[in-house]
Amino acid sequence: MPISSFAAAWRRLARDLARPHRRDPDPLDAAACRDLGIDRSELDSFAAEAAGAADRTRRRVAAAPACSHAGSHVQCLPWRSFHSTETVMPKFVIERAIPGIGALTPAELQAASQKSCGVLQELGPQVQWDHSYVTGDKLYCVYVAHDEALVREHARRAGFPASSVARVLSIIDPTTAEA
Repeated sequence: MPISSFAAAWRRLARDLARPHRRDPDPLDAAACRDLGIDRSELDSFAAEAAGAADRTRRRVAAAPACSHAGSHVQCLPWRSFHSTETVMPKFVIERAIPGIGALTPAELQAASQKSCGVLQELGPQVQWDHSYVTGDKLYCVYVAHDEALVREHARRAGFPASSVARVLSIIDPTTAEA
């Protein structure tokens, strides 16, 4: 999906959910869910948050795709980040030991990102790359996936080692102290 269509779908959904009188889903909800690649339970979560009936979670929308391949970018966009233990799919942190990765040029990092996005496209929506942290000799990646096996299959196909894969059980941040 082009980024402009993605952003438009996101805006339609946010506008609809902000209506205080919203009770039942309308046809826009189904179209927005389909366009955004989210399921009904996630839409209900958005609605509950908009109505103030649930704790707010943090989400973000990427401004542009990280890769340039043709087709949908849903699997390569870090378009949502959840601060909740209730997600549609589990979140995983992957540690990859790659000596010298911190010295790669922006073009080399872009090529690696494009390779990863290509494999994600092949694997489908059951595994999504959120974002990664590059250090001197290691790469720490955050993925949302149906299970650990899909994360490891991505690593195998892409040729990126997965030294360890850990399922995220909860997320804390400074706002946790305020609870």
